[in-house]
Amino acid sequence: EHIWIAERCGANLCVGSDVDPVLLFDLDGTLLDSAPDLVRSLNWVRRSEGLDPLAVDAVARFASKGAVGLLQAGMPAADTVQLETWRKRFLAHYAEHSCIDSRLYDGIPELLATLAMKGVRWGIVTNKVESLTWISHASMPKSLPAVRLTPSTMRSWKRPTRQLSLP
Repeated sequence: EHIWIAERCGANLCVGSDVDPVLLFDLDGTLLDSAPDLVRSLNWVRRSEGLDPLAVDAVARFASKGAVGLLQAGMPAADTVQLETWRKRFLAHYAEHSCIDSRLYDGIPELLATLAMKGVRWGIVTNKVESLTWISHASMPKSLPAVRLTPSTMRSWKRPTRQLSLP
């Protein structure tokens, strides 16, 4: 869905350096189709609450919104305490079941191999906790990203100056 062109290596981490640009990709929904595994964990939480499971297609568009966004889309309205309880249960389940059906989108392995061959540095931007981005790398090609921007690796977030949206 999104590709960012970072003019410096990470928001505010290398300001003033002469580091080459890095091509940054959103992980979920751009490089990786993780919706089946995310919805599996959502449905696990739903079943624990006596609710019927949802079809992947019904909530897949919320996969890039993080655990809270997916839970808000797929669970009944709840207060912040209940939402946090569900989030913790969701993340625990997802940590154990995150690489079952997640796959790189068609053409992504070839794209990343071409970038590596041409010496283009690339990275991922994600709202996932850092430990779950490593799990997601199980289906990544040998050329791992040069940069991983996650909530836990950033002191502060400043949106890059140029953003490309793909159809």
